[in-house]
Amino acid sequence: MEENKTEVSTETTNVEPTTNVEEAATKKKSKMPIIIAILLVVAVVGVLVALNFKVINNSIKKATMSNDKYAQYVLIKNAEKNAEYYGKMYDKSVLSLFKDNIEATTTLSFQVTEEGFEFLEDNDVDVEDLEDIALFKEKIALSYTCKHDGDLSYLSVGALAGKESLASTELIFDKANQMVYIRFPEFGEDYAAMDLEDFYDDDEIDELFEIIDSIDEIGNILIPADKLEGIIKRYQKIALEQITDVDMSTETLEVGDLEQKVTVLEVELDMEDLANIFVAVAEELIEDEEIKGIVEDISEIEYIEDADEFVEDYEQMLDELEDALDDIEDELDDADEDVSMKLSFYVNNKGEIIGSKAYMYNEYSYESYDWDTDKYKTKTVESEMEVFFGYIIKGGKFAVEMYMEEDGETEMSIEGEGKANGSKLTGEFTCEVDDEELSLNIEDLDWNKLNEGIVDAKISFDFDQFGKDVPKAMRDLSIVVSLEGSKDTYGISLSEDGTALMTLEVSTTINNKTSVSVPKNTVEVADAEDIADYIEDLDFSKIDDIIDDMDLDFDFDTDDIIDEVSEEIGEFVEDGLPIEVLLVPEIGMPTNPYIPILAGIMAPQMIRYAQHAGYYY
Repeated sequence: MEENKTEVSTETTNVEPTTNVEEAATKKKSKMPIIIAILLVVAVVGVLVALNFKVINNSIKKATMSNDKYAQYVLIKNAEKNAEYYGKMYDKSVLSLFKDNIEATTTLSFQVTEEGFEFLEDNDVDVEDLEDIALFKEKIALSYTCKHDGDLSYLSVGALAGKESLASTELIFDKANQMVYIRFPEFGEDYAAMDLEDFYDDDEIDELFEIIDSIDEIGNILIPADKLEGIIKRYQKIALEQITDVDMSTETLEVGDLEQKVTVLEVELDMEDLANIFVAVAEELIEDEEIKGIVEDISEIEYIEDADEFVEDYEQMLDELEDALDDIEDELDDADEDVSMKLSFYVNNKGEIIGSKAYMYNEYSYESYDWDTDKYKTKTVESEMEVFFGYIIKGGKFAVEMYMEEDGETEMSIEGEGKANGSKLTGEFTCEVDDEELSLNIEDLDWNKLNEGIVDAKISFDFDQFGKDVPKAMRDLSIVVSLEGSKDTYGISLSEDGTALMTLEVSTTINNKTSVSVPKNTVEVADAEDIADYIEDLDFSKIDDIIDDMDLDFDFDTDDIIDEVSEEIGEFVEDGLPIEVLLVPEIGMPTNPYIPILAGIMAPQMIRYAQHAGYYY
């Protein structure tokens, strides 16, 4: 972005002198206007400094530091953003699985709209029977809820049509008392209460609780997010502090049709430089008691196979590292491989890396047997790779470019440009991989949230760009992906002229204040016969109501179905209900909605890898 320029204009106001000197002398002059003026000036200066702090701070650093120190300062500061980002993702996707008093509900829904039915009908799909069924005009959903509260775990799985719950099952597992409670809310309020000892032998129960205890152990030894951030920052800093002999210049970065003046930090790394980075990192790791402590904690988890060997394997790795350090000079002298890298970082006036280029050259030799001459010949192979990423947001516009070239051939490229409204970007992107091209339209991509691991945007592409590769009926359609990472809601639609025909959506809601309690209304069941009796006592009349409400056109004998289900469940229990099912509420905590969160994880991670390509290679 351009530097902020503040213009200060001054005007001189002529004040007529007071003619009544005596009157002026008798009045007590107030200092309040002067104080107010001073305070206003201080306030204005404070605001300007606050608004331009990054610019001022970066200018001072650049003016007072050597090229090497300034480069290290910029790279380390930008690398710390990565560490903070990984810490947040680790907290959300890993640590949250082991937190108590958290309730998470993930819902997968699907809907065909009226326009969708019309489209199917226009393309000779028989939908007459489906259209008469109200069920298929609703949003059909599967919902999964899981929560923990001390020794109590809760799991609910259900199906919905619109806002109407069709059927669901609730399971509560009381670890302390080895009890399981289960009910079907739509058909009865009482829980079936089952004592594990009535259904499983002691060995099975012991094995189950060994697994559960191990899960708890894992939760207990997981390091806090800020500690993980600290470790990542420490090793990044050690590696980046080895970068020296930096050239610094001022250039104009061009991305798409936009230009921006930047400071270019350029450094060349050969085998010896890369070895220095390896030595610095290896020496820190060998003496790192923090990481060793983490390995020792993991080795104490009994359920992890061969966990007791973790410390031994870790210490063996450290010994091998020490041997490598002792021999590194000889290894460099005898190396048959030559690797060199040229890294360029494009830094704006706030000290932010807005682009990077990494050029890598690799040359190695090997012996190959030549059958014609009956001799071994030395062959030399050379390879080159260049990776570039850059972005500019300026004057209400943005441009993004990324490419990867190998031996002069473009393997992958991404180009995008459009309008910038605050932190939101809207425009068109073209992606090309192995000569296959895809054009995407992106709407309201929030750049600031993206850097926090949150994807808020609408992405779409039209099928007509694929020509004859798609059926004719599909060529006027488009795919629209709606990403609302800030709400943990993600959807994909098949659309025509902006109208959704079919939509698949995944959403997750998190409640940080929740509790689980042992049910009061219970019916004790001790065997398969008791379970069958419990099921027969449930009120399944709601099924008939659902059939009527949904206009389902078939006969349904509730009594027959109940008898069959009871018999099946009875046989299932007699054959042995898998005790592992009780692990589902233990490990099934969906606080990181697995499929949806991939967008939030991968997008900024790929951007960061590309943006800082230099020091990740």
